[in-house]
Amino acid sequence: MQSKSSKRKQAASHKMMVDKEAIAKLAYGFYVQRGCEDGHDLDDWLKAERVLSEQSARSRSFRPDPPLMRRLEDHFVVR
Repeated sequence: MQSKSSKRKQAASHKMMVDKEAIAKLAYGFYVQRGCEDGHDLDDWLKAERVLSEQSARSRSFRPDPPLMRRLEDHFVVR
Protein backbone atom coordinates (compact mmCIF):
# COMPACT_ATOMS: atom_id res chain seq x y z
CA MET A 1 0.00 0.00 0.00
CA GLN A 2 1.36 3.40 -0.98
CA SER A 3 1.54 6.22 1.50
CA LYS A 4 -0.25 9.50 0.78
CA SER A 5 3.04 11.33 0.23
CA SER A 6 4.17 8.64 -2.20
CA LYS A 7 0.94 8.98 -4.17
CA ARG A 8 1.35 12.78 -4.27
CA LYS A 9 4.94 12.48 -5.50
CA GLN A 10 3.87 10.02 -8.17
CA ALA A 11 1.08 12.35 -9.32
CA ALA A 12 3.44 15.32 -9.41
CA SER A 13 6.05 13.44 -11.43
CA HIS A 14 3.32 12.24 -13.76
CA LYS A 15 2.33 15.84 -14.53
CA MET A 16 5.95 16.63 -15.36
CA MET A 17 5.96 13.82 -17.90
CA VAL A 18 3.36 15.58 -20.03
CA ASP A 19 5.12 17.32 -22.93
CA LYS A 20 5.04 21.12 -22.65
CA GLU A 21 4.75 21.46 -26.42
CA ALA A 22 1.65 19.24 -26.41
CA ILE A 23 0.19 21.33 -23.58
CA ALA A 24 0.84 24.53 -25.53
CA LYS A 25 -0.80 23.15 -28.68
CA LEU A 26 -3.88 21.98 -26.81
CA ALA A 27 -4.13 25.24 -24.85
CA TYR A 28 -3.93 27.15 -28.14
CA GLY A 29 -6.72 24.94 -29.48
CA PHE A 30 -8.89 25.93 -26.51
CA TYR A 31 -8.09 29.59 -27.24
CA VAL A 32 -9.14 29.20 -30.88
CA GLN A 33 -12.31 27.29 -29.95
CA ARG A 34 -13.30 30.21 -27.72
CA GLY A 35 -12.99 32.58 -30.69
CA CYS A 36 -9.48 33.86 -29.83
CA GLU A 37 -10.76 35.70 -26.77
CA ASP A 38 -7.82 36.95 -24.71
CA GLY A 39 -7.46 36.71 -20.94
CA HIS A 40 -7.85 32.96 -20.41
CA ASP A 41 -4.31 31.78 -21.10
CA LEU A 42 -3.69 30.35 -17.64
CA ASP A 43 -7.08 28.59 -17.59
CA ASP A 44 -6.38 27.12 -21.04
CA TRP A 45 -2.91 25.95 -19.98
CA LEU A 46 -4.16 24.30 -16.79
CA LYS A 47 -7.06 22.65 -18.60
CA ALA A 48 -4.67 21.31 -21.27
CA GLU A 49 -2.34 19.96 -18.55
CA ARG A 50 -5.24 18.23 -16.84
CA VAL A 51 -6.62 16.73 -20.07
CA LEU A 52 -3.25 15.40 -21.22
CA SER A 53 -2.34 14.13 -17.78
CA GLU A 54 -5.63 12.21 -17.54
CA GLN A 55 -5.14 10.77 -21.03
CA SER A 56 -1.63 9.68 -20.13
CA ALA A 57 -2.79 8.06 -16.90
CA ARG A 58 -5.51 6.12 -18.74
CA SER A 59 -3.08 4.92 -21.40
CA ARG A 60 -0.71 3.37 -18.85
CA SER A 61 -1.50 -0.24 -18.14
CA PHE A 62 -2.51 -1.46 -14.69
CA ARG A 63 0.49 -2.74 -12.74
CA PRO A 64 -0.35 -4.04 -9.29
CA ASP A 65 2.20 -3.48 -6.56
CA PRO A 66 4.47 -6.51 -5.87
CA PRO A 67 2.72 -7.74 -2.69
CA LEU A 68 -0.62 -7.77 -4.50
CA MET A 69 0.96 -9.48 -7.49
CA ARG A 70 2.40 -12.21 -5.27
CA ARG A 71 -0.99 -12.79 -3.67
CA LEU A 72 -2.61 -13.04 -7.10
CA GLU A 73 0.06 -15.45 -8.33
CA ASP A 74 -0.30 -17.60 -5.24
CA HIS A 75 -4.04 -17.72 -5.69
CA PHE A 76 -4.10 -18.48 -9.41
CA VAL A 77 -1.01 -20.67 -9.91
CA VAL A 78 -1.89 -23.96 -11.59
CA ARG A 79 -0.30 -26.84 -9.72
